[in-house]
Amino acid sequence: MKWVCRTMLGFLLVAFCIFVISLHVGGRSTRDTIHLKLDEKVDQLEATTIPIQDIMAMMGNGHSENDQESGLDDDVIPKEWLKEIQRRKKLVSEACQKYKTEKTSLTKAWIKENGSHLIVEDQYKIIYCRVPKSGNTNWKRLLLALSGFINDTSVAHRKNGLSPSGVVKEYLHTLDTLSLLKAKQKLRSHLKVMYLRHPLERLLSAYRNKLERNPLMHADISSQVVPYVMKHYRGVEPILPVSVSQGRGQISGVFSSGEEFSFPKDELPSWVPKITFEEFLRYVGDNPNFLNGHWAPPNDLCHPCVIQYDVIGYFGTISEDANNILKLVHAYPAFKFPNMFFNPETTSNLVNRYYSSVSKSTLQKIRPIYALDAAMSASKLRI
Repeated sequence: MKWVCRTMLGFLLVAFCIFVISLHVGGRSTRDTIHLKLDEKVDQLEATTIPIQDIMAMMGNGHSENDQESGLDDDVIPKEWLKEIQRRKKLVSEACQKYKTEKTSLTKAWIKENGSHLIVEDQYKIIYCRVPKSGNTNWKRLLLALSGFINDTSVAHRKNGLSPSGVVKEYLHTLDTLSLLKAKQKLRSHLKVMYLRHPLERLLSAYRNKLERNPLMHADISSQVVPYVMKHYRGVEPILPVSVSQGRGQISGVFSSGEEFSFPKDELPSWVPKITFEEFLRYVGDNPNFLNGHWAPPNDLCHPCVIQYDVIGYFGTISEDANNILKLVHAYPAFKFPNMFFNPETTSNLVNRYYSSVSKSTLQKIRPIYALDAAMSASKLRI
């Protein structure tokens, strides 16, 4: 009898232990499942580059601090802006008719040849046509953030060894990389955006950024412009290095003879050619069929007479246009276009100062190149 009691007591003790262990394991499993789902949710939210405070706000009550600060529903688009966009689209259509541009069908060959400037962002369904010197870099930053590939727009400033162009190629894609069927599908389903800037402003911006300060810092452009200018306008053969590198405030390189050089980037030696603004414009006018993307007309890059864009942005209103575009695609309110320090008055003063010394014959050469693009935004090419 005593033996039976001990046996029953042992069974009860084992059953109790198993019960306690199962509760512990089950509870831990439930908690692990909850944490796993929570982690997955955070990963999904962070993938859209939403700031952490907004993630926490969404988890807390479904609202974001940005919603309260802006006081706007992201579906609300200013009616005045929508009317302005319609006006701009009409100007583009009228310019295409005025200059009697040819009707072009979207073929595989056309997409392959002309689609490299159209960046496709699939998260929010945007096709953005990149036009250098028209806010292009900041738009790349925005597209990368919308896609969730960067959390910090400082990529545009080459921090951490990154450049926006390189990152765009790695993480996004352009229209020319798609099949004809997919390209046509995305052109129908995505919001298509391009920007226009006054041609004379854009030409000046390209010159000041790429040639005025130090042409050797932009070898791809200097190798195109400098030899032509030196030979045809100055009658001398240029002495240009075969390779150039930059680092720690120094510019170094090698001449074709094998001789090496190095100098501080702010102290140019006398042999570095200084191309004048008039010489640059003369080069553009003399080479209308060999235009670099930094000063090629937007019509040649984006083809608005072939592709009907949903939004025509202007460089002078770039932030307003971009932030309204974000509302159109229902982007999370935390996304904002990077601030640009654009001062129309300063730009106007620079245009007048630089162009005042340019000859009329040079201006007459460049006007036909940009006449269609000027007409698209009703810009005047008079100085």
